[in-house]
Amino acid sequence: MVYSIKKVWKFFMTRDKLIAVAEKLFAKYGYDYTSLSQIAEETGIRKASVYAHFASKAELFLMIYQQTHDRTLAQIRETYEDDRLKCSEKMKKIFKCICRSESLGFFRATMFPPSELKSET
Repeated sequence: MVYSIKKVWKFFMTRDKLIAVAEKLFAKYGYDYTSLSQIAEETGIRKASVYAHFASKAELFLMIYQQTHDRTLAQIRETYEDDRLKCSEKMKKIFKCICRSESLGFFRATMFPPSELKSET
């Protein structure tokens, strides 16, 4: 099967938008109070189309969790290893990194994960 570049590009742009919308909604409402219907509606697609990108809400949540975790750790590591900064500057920068609105909201949503995801977060 041959796909046009435009279709492939649209697929990944939609996926990226789904991830951004889901991260925002999970941070605002938590896992239990965010539905795939809400995510799809705000993304501008049908709920059934979400399943072309993710098998379940849990898969989407866990992928965002891993991305957020990896991104935050990389920024902390980079700051820690920056020899140009004083210790107090490193601490401030690390604190700001952890408290960034997009990270903090999502991490708050993971503090009390749904029972079916506790072992994976």
